[in-house]
Amino acid sequence: MSFVPSIALKGIESLITSHGGDVNRILWDVGFDPVLLDKADYPIRGQLLNDVLEHSARELNHRFLGLELAEIQGANVLGALWFLVRNSSTVREAIENLIDNYAAHTDSSYFTTESYPGGINFIYEMNPDIQGDLVQVTELGLGIACHFFRRYVLPGWQPSAIKLRVAEPYDKRAMHAVFGSNILFSQDLNCLVLKDEELDFPIRGASQLQSQHYRKVVAHKLDFVPAAALVQVENVIHASLMTQSCNLSIVAKTLNLKPRTLQHRLKHHGTSFNTLLQRAKLNLALRYLKTSSLSMTEIAQRLHFSEPAVFSRFVKKHTGKSPSSIRKALES
Repeated sequence: MSFVPSIALKGIESLITSHGGDVNRILWDVGFDPVLLDKADYPIRGQLLNDVLEHSARELNHRFLGLELAEIQGANVLGALWFLVRNSSTVREAIENLIDNYAAHTDSSYFTTESYPGGINFIYEMNPDIQGDLVQVTELGLGIACHFFRRYVLPGWQPSAIKLRVAEPYDKRAMHAVFGSNILFSQDLNCLVLKDEELDFPIRGASQLQSQHYRKVVAHKLDFVPAAALVQVENVIHASLMTQSCNLSIVAKTLNLKPRTLQHRLKHHGTSFNTLLQRAKLNLALRYLKTSSLSMTEIAQRLHFSEPAVFSRFVKKHTGKSPSSIRKALES
């Protein structure tokens, strides 16, 4: 079960109120105690975070609640990690610091990158065990990233493009204001498209001394997150499955570990690489089946199954249902 600090909902109370909503009723509808809004570091389930955002958006009839909340919050909801990112010397270093230390903040979502000729896709995804539409939370995360760029890198900056899993809304003006004009909908991932030259842009006002200080603070915090190492492995597996074939050697190399060392750490947590890999494949398979229009063949290819029949047997083995029956149940 994944968790996130309650500060991730910073500003939701004022946002609901400003749109004429009843804060207590809306939050209690999904089982969230409003008192927790005053406890910045109280751990709440990642699923609950998503439920609050999606339910609030529906109750307020506010399609772009996540984008508006991103403007209210800013990247400082990351706590000590924000200070480390903000004091990185370049955009490239900021992204590396964010990815390497994100497990100190939450295991409900993760960032990763995928290279393409001339740049990278800066990917943001929720942990596959979190169910629901994921629209608001995704746009919240990517919206915060865009506001960070404009405030600390380049005023007026816009990404070369942004890719979103969601379908194209009727009115896109709010999205254009945050993401720019080149928004690609119904994609296989959520990401900002960044050019290589943008990665070398300096972070304005960054302090090397502050960076060194907060690197130690975040590292110390990671040491006190019991499952931090496990979370990092799971995040790398999820990211690798989306961008390339995934195996023990690839994940170990990404984490700067020897395969044997990684196996030992996973054994210490009572699991194995193969167990995590199979669980990630299943969770991503279910997400694709429930939230995308990809064919069974396309899903099988993305998750690196040798053929659709193997993929189908895998899903049925773990769920008792065929991929087609899972998809049909959602359509009925």
